[in-house]
Amino acid sequence: MLLRVTGESAYCYRGKGLVYRGHDHETIRGLTCLFWNETLDRKFNTRDYPNGQLGLGPHNHCRNPDGDEKPWCYTVNDKHAPPREPPKYCRSDEVICANRQCLPARFVCNGNDECGDGSDEELCDCFRGRGKDYRGRHSVTTAGLPCLFWNATVHLEFNSWKNSQTEYGIGQHNFCRNPDGDSAPWCYTHPNGRYGYCNVSRCEDKFDLSDKLMGDAPRSTQIRLPRPVIPCGTPSVAQPLSGDVAVKGEHPWQALLLTKGVHHACSGTLVHDCWVVTAAHCMDGSKDAYVIRLGEYNTVLGEQTEQDFGIDKAVIHPGYDVGTGQHDIALLKLRKKNGACARTTNFVRPICLPDAEMTFPVGTQCDVSGWGRTDTDRSLRPTTLMKARIPLLHDGLCQHIYGDKLLPGMLCAGHVRGGNNACKGDIGGPLTCKLDGKWVLWGVTSWGFGCGEPKTPGVYTRVAEYTDWLQRVMAFY
Repeated sequence: MLLRVTGESAYCYRGKGLVYRGHDHETIRGLTCLFWNETLDRKFNTRDYPNGQLGLGPHNHCRNPDGDEKPWCYTVNDKHAPPREPPKYCRSDEVICANRQCLPARFVCNGNDECGDGSDEELCDCFRGRGKDYRGRHSVTTAGLPCLFWNATVHLEFNSWKNSQTEYGIGQHNFCRNPDGDSAPWCYTHPNGRYGYCNVSRCEDKFDLSDKLMGDAPRSTQIRLPRPVIPCGTPSVAQPLSGDVAVKGEHPWQALLLTKGVHHACSGTLVHDCWVVTAAHCMDGSKDAYVIRLGEYNTVLGEQTEQDFGIDKAVIHPGYDVGTGQHDIALLKLRKKNGACARTTNFVRPICLPDAEMTFPVGTQCDVSGWGRTDTDRSLRPTTLMKARIPLLHDGLCQHIYGDKLLPGMLCAGHVRGGNNACKGDIGGPLTCKLDGKWVLWGVTSWGFGCGEPKTPGVYTRVAEYTDWLQRVMAFY
């Protein structure tokens, strides 16, 4: 039987045991575990997760590939049963059934019970409350105007590029939705932002929306102007080309992870008003032990620009390997204050996530920032946010330097001859590159040797390879 203790070994596990790699192969009821290469009919097996991914292999040792409460295994009693449990995350083009199964959004309200519990056919002909959960297929306003497709409104506040099916029901369709909590489902009817409430009744009383038009003008003439939205990756101040000390507001996505609210533990990056990306190995304790600070610049001065948050959820990549450092990435959800997360200011703004197919040429000059040490031999950390501009290096050169320590999902950057780079205290922070006028989170500071020493460039988690996972986690929670 596995024991929960503070350390990690072959006979115990830490936290949820995501990185447990011991040899225990019996359940708490004494049943022998099946080998992972014998479970091809199940969700987790060596065919779908080869080469040791998630700790699976031709063995029957307990593992926790899905982030369950503790390590587990399949047993002979359930070998041919339905999949052990529903997926933990759904894609951005899927919805979550009441039974927690994922279902492609195109099957919702199609007249068939695809979920198996009827939840995908509820609220198809009417809506409850304000209709935020309405997922029907009405696409005409009370004025008889057809709705625009949500993927044709990318220049407006709500669109399928920015808003997910899982959270808002918005996708490549023109069905009425209520993503902003208005009084009823609505849709855009004109590219200039004109919109109208939809011809959908309330489930409770079949309320006729045409009797509740706002103001004297017909609803179809009202224009829903986008709220001022600051694009991701746009700092409030111009970024100077040189200098080791960052300008205040130059890196408004920089986050600081503190323990007990005062001790610098790691850095992070704001990618959404409620989410911060950091390194998985930064989360070696309970999420309740940390405070996330945004808008920080000088760590010893109170500048009235800081915003502090507790952590509501900490999601470590399920493939993170504490031994090799592979998949060293995690998402932290901010605990809301007064119903809201981060407030956008000149000093607090999210950075853009890269597309999965995005690339930058070798030699591209990118920024690494943080409050880490500026010298290997100096224990003191700067009190002011520092930065370094460093080049991206060729994967082949990184492989030559680090050999088999450089694994898929990693990249390296820095000056091979030595110079400014990330150092202790910068871990979890951003490596940012600029594309088309916007800054993109290209890497998460993961590991390295020394601070800017020759032939020891910094190693970073390659964020583009995890964009899909990041977006699925944010949509799920």
